[in-house]
Amino acid sequence: MGLTQVYTTVYDHQGVIKVHSEINVGTTFTLYFPIPIKQELGVVKLNLMFEENQEFKEFYLTNQKKFADLLSEEGSSVFERMKETNDFDNQFLLAATHKIILLLNDTDEYGLIMHAKEHGRNWAELNLELILIMEWFQTFRKLYWDFIYNYYENKQVEHKEFFELERLVNYKLDTYLKHFASSFSEYTQQVILSQNELIDDLSVPIIPISNEMAILPIVGSVDTRRAKNIQLKSLEQIHKQNFQHIIIDLSGVAYMDTGVLDHLFNIVNGIRIQGCQTVLTGIRPEITNTIVELGIDLHEKVETKGTLQQAIADYNVSILKS
Repeated sequence: MGLTQVYTTVYDHQGVIKVHSEINVGTTFTLYFPIPIKQELGVVKLNLMFEENQEFKEFYLTNQKKFADLLSEEGSSVFERMKETNDFDNQFLLAATHKIILLLNDTDEYGLIMHAKEHGRNWAELNLELILIMEWFQTFRKLYWDFIYNYYENKQVEHKEFFELERLVNYKLDTYLKHFASSFSEYTQQVILSQNELIDDLSVPIIPISNEMAILPIVGSVDTRRAKNIQLKSLEQIHKQNFQHIIIDLSGVAYMDTGVLDHLFNIVNGIRIQGCQTVLTGIRPEITNTIVELGIDLHEKVETKGTLQQAIADYNVSILKS
C-alpha cells in the first residue's frame, strides 16, 4: 500500500504507528487501534459540595480540585498522546482550563477571546496536533456541563432559565474555540511561510569566486515554482554584486521537463540583459536529449562547458590575461 497510505488509514481510525529499528537486525512496525467504548452522553450526577445561596463561580471554586481530578481522568488518553509527540506537562493544560472557566463565570467575553488567541499560539509553538485540543475541549465542555447540571439541580431552577444559560455558555465556548483555531492556524501558516522563504533562499546558493564571477549550483529536482525563484534570486544577486560571469552548474539535476527548461532560458536571457555572461556546465545526457528534441540551439544564447572545474579553469586564465 505504501507508508503514506498506511499512515493515513491508521490515522483516520484514531490509530498509532510505532517503529523500532536496529541496524543489521530489522525493523518492526506496531499498529495500535483504540477499542471503542460506549460512552454515556447524558449529564452525570456528581458528589459535589454545595452551599445555599452560593453562586456558580463559588460552587466551582469549592469543587475545583474535583474538577481537575475528573478532567485528568477523563482526558488521560489525550494527555498520553500529547506526551508521545512532545515533552508535555498536563499542568499547563489544566491551568489553561481553569482560566477559561474563571472567564466564563465572569462572563468576560473579551478576556476569553484574548486567552483563546494566546493559547492557540502556545499550542502551535508546542507543535501539538490540533485534533488533540479538539478532543480535550470536548472532554472539558462535557465536564463543565456536568458541573452546571449538578449546581442547578440543587438550585431547582426553571427550565427556561436553564436553557437560556445553555445558549449563553455554548455561544461563549464556541467563540473561544473559533478564536483558538484561528490563532493556531495563523501561527502555523507563519511558520510554514518562513520555512518556505528559508528553503527558497537556500535553493539559490550563488557562490562568488571573484569580484566578477559567481557559481550557481543547482541540485535536485526543479519544478516551475523553484525555477521562478531561481530566476528572481539570481537576477537580484547579479544586480547587487555586479557579476560579469555566472556559471550555472546542472550536474546535480537529472531531469528537466519542457516547462522548466523554458524558465531556464528565461533566466539566461535575463542574465544577458543585465550584462552578465552565462556558462552552463554539467548538462546530463537526459537534459541534452530534451533540448535537442525541442530544437533549441543553446550556443546562440549561452556558452557550455563539460564540467564546472573546466569552466573555472578556463575563466581563471582569461581573467588573468585581462
